[in-house]
Amino acid sequence: MDTSYEPLQKIKPHSSWRGVAFRIRNHCYIASLDEVHEILHIPDSITVIPGTCSWVRGVTNLRGRLLPLVDLGEFFGFTPTVAATEKQILVVEQKDVFCGLVVDSVIGMKHIEDTIHKNSTIHKNSSSTTLLETTLKTVPDTVPKSVRFCVTGTCCINPAQPESEYLVFSFNRLMSSESFLYKAAQKTGTQSPEHAFQSGTDDGQN
Repeated sequence: MDTSYEPLQKIKPHSSWRGVAFRIRNHCYIASLDEVHEILHIPDSITVIPGTCSWVRGVTNLRGRLLPLVDLGEFFGFTPTVAATEKQILVVEQKDVFCGLVVDSVIGMKHIEDTIHKNSTIHKNSSSTTLLETTLKTVPDTVPKSVRFCVTGTCCINPAQPESEYLVFSFNRLMSSESFLYKAAQKTGTQSPEHAFQSGTDDGQN
């Protein structure tokens, strides 16, 4: 199967904080590069899982590994506005969780200097620069309630351009959410949340 992808780990190190910007419905988000494994286009072949709801798109074969696909917009309760084939996938892999999160579009890589962050805190250590979570009071009131638990603040790429402000999205929060994991387990037919997104291997049938 021809699946175009971009291995994010191959990007050269940069002194500023790096993030992947993406769009879900009317909001633009940015997530730490450390939380995104790679970016995919929608594959030609997706195996639908019978009995699941619309936000569980199915599974696809990613270089011999079974990748579950979840439409983030639909999971958050938004009405679809973009054709399914035009969307893109952000692959996350954290501990036993291996999942493809479908977003409306990927805007691209963004480099953010420490001085232009708003309502967010930067923490530096020897291995990477990561965005720390902030209190929910810093999240704008316009952010839908269903998404707020994943949003840690806002940041502005260019202070002279208000439209360059992004909501800081935490995939760590999403992946550690019992609500997300239990819903996925129920809808994919697995017995427990830790099995819903475990990395599997393709047996050749997909």
